[in-house]
Amino acid sequence: MAKLLKKQTQMSPLAEEYSATAFRRTEEAKATIRHILDVAYGPEDDQDIDIYLPDDANTTNVPVFMFVHGGSWTHGYKEWLGFMAPAFTTLPAIFVSVAYRLAPDTKFPFPVKDCRNALKWVYENISKHGGNRDRIFVGGHSAGGHLAAMLALELDALEASGMPRDVLKACFPVSGVFDLTGRDEERLGPLLKSPSDAPAA
Repeated sequence: MAKLLKKQTQMSPLAEEYSATAFRRTEEAKATIRHILDVAYGPEDDQDIDIYLPDDANTTNVPVFMFVHGGSWTHGYKEWLGFMAPAFTTLPAIFVSVAYRLAPDTKFPFPVKDCRNALKWVYENISKHGGNRDRIFVGGHSAGGHLAAMLALELDALEASGMPRDVLKACFPVSGVFDLTGRDEERLGPLLKSPSDAPAA
């Protein structure tokens, strides 16, 4: 049984419409795809992943695609992403939807660290589910694209976490947010940085 999702603050009407559609389509995908939900990679809420698997339970050594949800770092659910899974599981490949702790309760760099810990779990455990840990790819949408790019570029941090520097074979940020200057800097700085850092954010 899937965990009860935490309620988040209201988004714009268009975002709420997207959210409802994504939830519905993920439920439709889950009805037809093998999956393992709410796999913890850390002790806190939102430190978990959903894993979507190829139909053939005997499939082994397949590539793995991790994807990180968007939502301005303040909103979003890994459950938004399950509708993407059929495009990967039919290849066959494994699709992993990543949750991470959100601002303003969790400041940077902890969302990036959450994604790195999710990757570490995948690297150490995905072979048990038929995945090849030497063929891991990452992507993300919007804020998730930013986090995916940070994950792929911080090579020293990957190595310090016990993974090879080349653990990620490619990164696919979709509409990623990379320029946090100007109005975005003023709007997001207090949300993403600790109070002492906020003026410089």
